[in-house]
Amino acid sequence: MSSDTIFEAILKSLPEAALPDIPNRFLAPRQILIVEGYTMISAGFQHSVQDPASQSLFSLRLHGKPSPSSEVTTGYIHFADRMGLKPPSWIAERKELNIWMDLRGMDHVLMQLGHPTRYMWRGEFANGHVYADLHSTP
Repeated sequence: MSSDTIFEAILKSLPEAALPDIPNRFLAPRQILIVEGYTMISAGFQHSVQDPASQSLFSLRLHGKPSPSSEVTTGYIHFADRMGLKPPSWIAERKELNIWMDLRGMDHVLMQLGHPTRYMWRGEFANGHVYADLHSTP
């Protein structure tokens, strides 16, 4: 069963009240990455000499293959505090999907990445709603 088919089945299984009030069709093609592995990235940096405050970055680089209807080849999950969260982004030139998640959810994401079946996706709807997440099956 393709990840597109699985996603459609998940949406159809949800009660209508649980679905956001958005159109049924996507504005742009969904990007679905079937995750085959990942790399953990931990970094410390400062933005500039003028801003000497140290900052840190915790990310996961996910690699795999795109679903038949997708182009994505790499995904990043960036962990930040609540004030540093950003909307999911799709960078077509790099075939890259980026998701920012709350740092407090890192343990859960790492648990998901230990599951044998994993995929990451992003959808964009006509009313501006953008959604992205990581799915896994134990």
